[in-house]
Parts: sequence; C-alpha cells; structure tokens
Amino acid sequence: MRGSVSKVSDGNWQFVVDVPRSGGARRQMRRRGFRTKKAAEDTLLEVLRATDQYHVGRGDQTVEGFSVGWLPTLVDVEADTRAEHERELRLRIIPHIGGHKMADVTAHLVEEMYGRLGVSPYVVYRTHSTLRRMFRDAVRWRVIATSPIPDARRPKIRRVEHPTFSADELSTVLAALEGDRWSALWRLASMSGMRRGELVGLRWGDVDFEGASVHVRRTVRKSGEVAEPKSQTGARRISLDSITVDALRVWRRRVMTEAAEYPGRSWEPDGWIWAWEDGGRVRPGYVTQAWVRIRRRLGLPDGVRLHDLRHGYATMALQRGVHPRVVQQRLGHSSVSTTLDVYSHVVEGMDRAAADLIGDAVDGDHIVTTPETRTTPDRDR
Repeated sequence: MRGSVSKVSDGNWQFVVDVPRSGGARRQMRRRGFRTKKAAEDTLLEVLRATDQYHVGRGDQTVEGFSVGWLPTLVDVEADTRAEHERELRLRIIPHIGGHKMADVTAHLVEEMYGRLGVSPYVVYRTHSTLRRMFRDAVRWRVIATSPIPDARRPKIRRVEHPTFSADELSTVLAALEGDRWSALWRLASMSGMRRGELVGLRWGDVDFEGASVHVRRTVRKSGEVAEPKSQTGARRISLDSITVDALRVWRRRVMTEAAEYPGRSWEPDGWIWAWEDGGRVRPGYVTQAWVRIRRRLGLPDGVRLHDLRHGYATMALQRGVHPRVVQQRLGHSSVSTTLDVYSHVVEGMDRAAADLIGDAVDGDHIVTTPETRTTPDRDR
C-alpha cells in the first residue's frame, strides 16, 4: 500500500500517499488535522480506493488459502464461536467457493452458493456470518478493496414459536420429576429463566439461602470452557421462590452425603452444584440429553426444548404483569428492547387485557356513554 499514517507535533494525525497524475507521473498527497489515528486511516483508505491502489497483490489468494491464515487470528472470540467458523468453512464454504480468488468473489457467486447448500435459512445465516467476518478482515488487512458479503442476500429466518408450558402444565411436569436425580435443576431452570450454561456454571457459593437468591457469575460453553456471562447484564442476582430454595437445600444435603461416602472425596463448600457422585461437573450437552430423555419418558411434545423452560418462564412472567424491565434483568438480556422483541407475541396478546384493565379502573360500574347514547340539549325548547 503506497501510503502511511503518522502523528505530528501538535498531537494530531496525518497521512501521506502517492497518487497518480495524468501521463503516468505521480505526486505526493499529504493531509493533516485528524484527531485520531483511525480517522486518518479511514480517509487514507478512501483515497486509495478512489485511486485504485487498494489491491496490494494478495487478492489473488484463494478463499481456502486465505482462511488457513485467518482462523488462527480469531483470538478475540469465544472457543465455541471459533469452532463454528471452522465448521462452516470446512463443510460449506471451502467445498463450494474455496478455489475462487478472494478478489473474484461476488455477491452473485455467494448467493448461488447459498442456493446450492440445501440447508435451512438458519444454517445459511451461520455461513453468512462466517463469510462476513472473514471478508471484513480481508478488507481491514488491505487484501481486497471491498467485501461483497453485505450485498449478498440470504434467505430470511422466520421466527418459530416453540411450545411452552402453562403454569398448570409446568406444575404437573415438575411433580412428575420429583424422583429424578436432577429434579432441583429442572425446577431452577423453570423458575429462574437461566440459560443452560449459566445453570451448569453454578457453584454453591453462588446460592444465598438466607436471601433466597442465586448469583450468576459464570457460564460454561458447549466446549466445556468456563467463561464470563454472555453479556455485562448476564452477571446478575435472581430472587428465588421458597420451594425452589428448599429444593436446592435438599439437593445440597444429598451432595454432601455422596461426598462423604465416595472414596477419597470430601465436601467442597464452593464446589459445583450440579455434580456427579465423584464431584465432577456435568457437561452442558449432558443436561440437554437428559432433558430429551425426560421429554420422551413423560410423552411431552418433541418441540419442547430445554431452552423453552426459559421461554416459558418469561412468557408466564409477562402474562402475569411482571414489568418487562424486571423480566429483562432476570433473563440477563442486554436491554429491555431485546426482551420485548423476543416476546413480542406475548405482549401483543396482552393488548385486550390492558384495554379491559384500564377500562375497569376508569369506569368501574359506571355507564359508558357513546356518541350514539349521549344526549344533547334541545335548543328549541
């Protein structure tokens, strides 16, 4: 790239670049006064694009060749996300467009690939996300001038409303699970709205029995990696009902007994809550598998996923008038708008109840007058 960015004596930034003149001659362009390095780099980039100097000879790398060097640079993403990018490249992207040069990939080519994949719109979305990240980095590294991915259209994902339990149905299910080893886990999942990884990541020190609450301080990824919660609002305190607290007390006594009876093991006051007899923490994948077995044993609909216990909790809370802000905080959503968007179908269903509630509050037993029933003075009398 024929250009550079540097800091000048007054604390601002500048860029210098050679630009072509007519007849093949070149001249040097210098611009100063940028308050940040990024502002200078962005303007330099625009100049290079306008003068067709953006390609630096690496755009002839194939998609597969570029991906080999790109994957190891993903140090700022979670292990599960990095594994998803690797899987999308291996299963879908490289088999279809891996031999094309990076500079030759177009939105049309990408859309053709999407059409040939033969997978659901959600899977196409994952493929699209990997391409978007990879080509964005290629632009940032000056390998190509622009990314074709934002212009590539992908199938729209239609939101699927998964079934959730009513309060009576959930009560029946929890009663049927009282003899299950993980009955306290199923109850906590149903009554707190916690995510699977957050549940598996709980330690006994996270439970405040006197304050009847649980603190979410970590999550466990699919890979088994223990990490911080999904977002800043993911670290939170969730109040618990008395029956759920009692269920946790019963489970703790059982774990303490198992620790005392297991050879070479002792009770750990801050050990993992959901553990086997030897103290080993359960895996997130195992929890999902255990729920599938329960679903089959109880004859529940196939569409009821473990994650739907979380959705069911939020649905019941909103339907019973819990403020959306409280629901957002308990679920650990980044904002209340996320909660309202995910559960928009619930909010829409509350419209009639809101109308009746306000009507009763204002009018009570009074007769409501309408334009048809309202009388007006007879001015001729």
